[in-house]
Amino acid sequence: MKHTYTAKAFINPEYESIERVKAGRSIPLLTTGEGDYFKGEGYVFIGEATVTIDLLDPNAIHENHLDALNAKLQVTRAENQKRENAVLDQISKLQALTFVEAA
Repeated sequence: MKHTYTAKAFINPEYESIERVKAGRSIPLLTTGEGDYFKGEGYVFIGEATVTIDLLDPNAIHENHLDALNAKLQVTRAENQKRENAVLDQISKLQALTFVEAA
């Protein structure tokens, strides 16, 4: 199913140029809002874009959502494992400093 909407197009002149956009080497930032945030950050309004999205079927979108959440879960687990290992390392070092050998 196709969905079409209109969005405001902005570029950040520090990193992009209108020439790169015209040449198809860069895609401007698109927003359906007024763009006030981007204007405040120095982005330049360059025009409006008509965007058509060829949406996947709902089952494929659901599967992609599950895949994204599973990937996020893996990242969260890895980050938590690093934090746990750091705490265990601190515990080990503290125990080594206070270790008294039995007589």
